[in-house]
This record gives sequence, structure tokens and C-alpha cells, in this order.
Amino acid sequence: MIKDSIYLSGDTILKCTKSGTFGSDRFKFVQSLVCSDYVICGGSILDASDNVTKPLVCGMNIYSNSEQLAEYSVLTKYRFGDNIIGYTDNFISKYSYYDSETHKRLGEYLRCLKSVYSLDLMPLYNCFSNLFVENVDLSTGYLSESYNPRYKTTLIPIKYNRKYNIHINCNTPVYVKPILYGGSVLRDAENNWILPDNSAESTVISSVSFNTPFSYSLVCRDTNMQRLEKFLYLAIQIPMLNNSPISVIEGDYSYDMDMAMNGTITSNNINSILVSKPSLSVHKLLNSHYAESKPFSNKLLGYLVRNTVDIREEIPYNVDRLYKSMGIENWTGLWSDELRKKLFTSYMELKDTHPDLNYFDILGYLDKDIETAITNGFIYPDYNNIEV
Repeated sequence: MIKDSIYLSGDTILKCTKSGTFGSDRFKFVQSLVCSDYVICGGSILDASDNVTKPLVCGMNIYSNSEQLAEYSVLTKYRFGDNIIGYTDNFISKYSYYDSETHKRLGEYLRCLKSVYSLDLMPLYNCFSNLFVENVDLSTGYLSESYNPRYKTTLIPIKYNRKYNIHINCNTPVYVKPILYGGSVLRDAENNWILPDNSAESTVISSVSFNTPFSYSLVCRDTNMQRLEKFLYLAIQIPMLNNSPISVIEGDYSYDMDMAMNGTITSNNINSILVSKPSLSVHKLLNSHYAESKPFSNKLLGYLVRNTVDIREEIPYNVDRLYKSMGIENWTGLWSDELRKKLFTSYMELKDTHPDLNYFDILGYLDKDIETAITNGFIYPDYNNIEV
């Protein structure tokens, strides 16, 4: 967290009063909010929050000790779906089709679900938004605002202080650079240089394959740079003739996938894993057999239209029925990590006896796949139940 920046966590909007690492017994996830009205004028970023446009000054409120804990104050309570002027906005697409901006907004919505409900659906979402531009070139080893017909450049909307795994097939060098972009290159987001600047070097990845991704993260400890996050993109440049699918996943789930694929997830270690890891099965978006990029996993649709029983469930009867189906006698009407543990282990243990079921993107909540397994009697009450 960065001093003077605004954040959302749980049902509360916070203001950081001392920069440092976020840590709280009450709040599990935190998401930055853009509250200042930054606008673009003549290729420059201006702060119009006080009705008087002034140039942005970066380098303020920087902290260097990454080990210190942040301090914060509570600004206001927040109920999911409420419109709070200065903190939330409504988005209505001007297109009749699913475009890059709509996809970017979907990512913001999913991050909000994660902050408010601790429901992490980001492994079901591809941060690649199919946004390609012709005025960003990295092929010389430096960032420049120009066009190279031998390459194509895609811009991935990203967030500061998050880890991204980039999956792509390319046997030639891949050029990578974080930038602030608003129709034109506003500045180098990595070192805060305004172009032109010969020091704005790009990162070169020698060669990559879809099954061996490379990772990227951008640390930010500057208040004003944090507030410019809505302009932040990761530019990735590949040869023009490369038609590989691209998947960019926010968060590190490789540990979960390795465990799921090697069969090392057991009822003994599942509980500790659930606390720190939001997903425990192989992700469909990382399927290298796709011929084209997918914006999200089909499993995400069930969560978006609320065709699931998960941590957001507001009808106690639905949760209690699930407890009963799992043979858990201490019904509470509230979702629990123990219930999620029971659902996940009971379903994933069907691999040997029912290999034809879908085992991709299983998060441990009651989705259509797990519901079908329960309905068909593949999962039945275990009266040697776990304690809740």
C-alpha cells in the first residue's frame, strides 16, 4: 500500500496513512482505487481533480522499506453494487459486440469480487484483451513511439504489484515493456521516463512456449504512479506472422497445477492450501491445444450469472442443503473453507472412477460440474464428516 492512495478491501474503503506491505487479520485482499480525475491533453497527463488542470509530478511519497507494514484508516463502508461518487463508476459499452474495453472492465469487476468477497475468479480470466496498436515499437531494444511492419504489439492491461504469467508460443525473441498508454505512449512505466529517452530499455525474452510461460511483475511505491494505474499496460511485441494464442493470467497458480497434475493434493494438506491458494485444478485457459486466444474460461460464465453456490450465497437454505449433501451435520447457513475443502476433495477423487467428468477449473464451489456429480450420486454424504 502507498501513502495517500485509496484501497478497497472487504466491505470497507481504506486510505493508506503509512506506506508499506498490506497485512490484516480482518481483510484478506486489497485493491487500489483510482480516485483522482487524471486526463490526457496533448500527450501529457494532467490532474484535473481540483477543476484546475496541472502537470503530474511523480516521485512523491516513495517508500523504500518493503518490509514495513502499512497503516491505514477507514474512509467509508462499501456494499457491493453501490454507486459511491469518486470511488465507483458505471460502464456501458458503445459497441454491440464484445470489445477490448469491455474485457478490461470485466477484469476490474472480477478484482472487485476478489476484494469484497475473497472470491478469486482471476484464474478463469485471460488478461489478454486482443488490443493491438501500431505506435509502440520495442524491437530495437528500446521503447519508441513508432511502427515496425515486421512486428505486432499487443497491450495487456495490468496492475502494479501483481504477478502475471504469460503463455505464448514464439521461437524468436519476445520484447516486453510496461508503459502508460492513452492512445499514445505517455511514459515508460518502469522508470517513469517521458519519451524520447534512450534509457527506456525493453526486456527481451529469448524464446518461449505456451507450456513454459514467463512471469512479469511491476513494483510501484510512488503515490502518483499508483493513481495512473488505469493507463498501465504491458506491451508485448512478437513477429507479425506469429499467430500463437496468448494467455496472460494474473496471479501465480503454477504450484496448484503441479499438485493437481501430480496427484499430490490430499485431504491432509488441502486445508492449508485453500487458505493461500484460490484455485486447485488445471486451468482451461492454459490448454495449449487452443488454436486461438480465449477471453475467459466457459466456467466463468456460471459465476457471472450466479449459477453457482459460493461465498456470495445469500440464501442460507441453499448452503444448508449443500452441507447436508456433504454429510456435514453442523449447518450454519454460511459458506466455510471447510465446506469448500469437502466439495473439492470429494469431486477430484472421482478421477479414477469417473474419468469422463470435467476436472478443469474446479475452484471448490458448487458449479454445474459438481452439482451434476452430486445429483447423479457420484458424490454422497460422508457421515464421518469434517468439523465446521
